[in-house]
Amino acid sequence: MRSLIPYILALVVLASCAAGCKKSHPVVTPTTTDSISNGYVFIGSSDGNLYAFDAGTGKQKWTAKTGGPIVSAPTMVNSVYSDGAVYNGTVFVGSSDGNLYAFDALSGVQKWAAKTGGPVVSNPLAANGSIYVSSNDGNLYAFSIKNGAKLWSVATNGMVGADLAEADSTLYFSSKDGNVYALDANKGVAEWWIVPGMGVSSSPTVFNGDLFVGNNDNSLYMLDASSGITLWTDITGGIVTSTPTAPVFNAMVFAVSSDSSIYAVDQGSTDWFTNLGIKGSNPTVVNGVCFVGSTDGNLYALTATTAGGVLWGGQTGGPIVSSPTVAGGVVYVGSNDRGLYAFDAATGRQKWVAKTGGAIASSPCVLDSLGVIYHPDFSGNQ
Repeated sequence: MRSLIPYILALVVLASCAAGCKKSHPVVTPTTTDSISNGYVFIGSSDGNLYAFDAGTGKQKWTAKTGGPIVSAPTMVNSVYSDGAVYNGTVFVGSSDGNLYAFDALSGVQKWAAKTGGPVVSNPLAANGSIYVSSNDGNLYAFSIKNGAKLWSVATNGMVGADLAEADSTLYFSSKDGNVYALDANKGVAEWWIVPGMGVSSSPTVFNGDLFVGNNDNSLYMLDASSGITLWTDITGGIVTSTPTAPVFNAMVFAVSSDSSIYAVDQGSTDWFTNLGIKGSNPTVVNGVCFVGSTDGNLYALTATTAGGVLWGGQTGGPIVSSPTVAGGVVYVGSNDRGLYAFDAATGRQKWVAKTGGAIASSPCVLDSLGVIYHPDFSGNQ
């Protein structure tokens, strides 16, 4: 995920950020760590705080309190909208207290909070001048980025998946009712919905008109994003639980199954898979390397080709369910040992660890000093 905003704006209100965990193309990774030396890393913790750390050193910059544990991955926005306003330097994150929060990225001061009907464990998505988030009440919400005013909500018959996808003003999401939904992002009106196979078990990823989603029948599906029609399926060794990556590297899609393995799927056929004890962490693929966390406490770097050989493992002090984010040659990931870790992407050497007050299931958002924003790579970008 990325947004390119001149860093001169950041001198006024911090810097820039773009829609969290969602989704533009292609992957762009700086070749040196210079761009992160004065950057920020944002991460939520089960202690109910949103933390901001220096991306280069791990020094804490600020914390902001919510009313419940944070599982949601923070999202940042710095864009000019149709009303001419620049809503820059704003960090959005959901909390188990049922609110979506907006904080000033420079100071951590709360700008607004918007109430939903249940815990917000999903990752906010910013697009079309709105901020979208799902709640455990089974609803998908659209709020104004400017002030948090509710624009619309849509009910499903189950909890909505953690990750939302957007392309061409259409929102894609999954629900525990087994459906994949496509909604008009401006009106909240359904364009289509479908139960592929035995019902979905993961959040979807959209890329170049195709939709990728995991299924309860142990398969990874590729659907036509305009209709929901199944284009291909590939069977794994368990229920596909992770948000699949987009096929930006050698047309391969990477996904994690409930058998604790990561699968590399090429055009509907498994190219390789390897069991690393993965539960909850979604893979991120950058420059031919796949990064994913494991319950054994390691962050693994795998070759995206050659049968997924392990390049290195970076040890933390607890299971990793956080999804890694890569920026400026550094991999950031949270651990259940309360730490946010920074590893050298090439060697796996630990650069620093910063402690929070609780276990971390949230995933990092990184803002570098050039105004580029990075999130876990689910849709072919940082």
